[in-house]
Amino acid sequence: MDLYVHQMAGFSPDAARQAYGIPETAEAVTAVAVGYLGDPNLLPQDLRQRELTPTMRKPITDFAFEGEWGRTANWARE
Repeated sequence: MDLYVHQMAGFSPDAARQAYGIPETAEAVTAVAVGYLGDPNLLPQDLRQRELTPTMRKPITDFAFEGEWGRTANWARE
């Protein structure tokens, strides 16, 4: 389907509760956007630059642990 998912930080759980009718028995802990990629050339210059700049990510072995903190998960070593 060629859909992309982007997890977001800094969302408001209270605003999500109001907007989507989330009951008090549930808790919003993350927010994601799902959609199709657009043309970065249609973005304003600052956003286009941010979109096209390669990102540097921490290796998964630096934060995927099992058993105890700091012990890299076996599945992350592959």
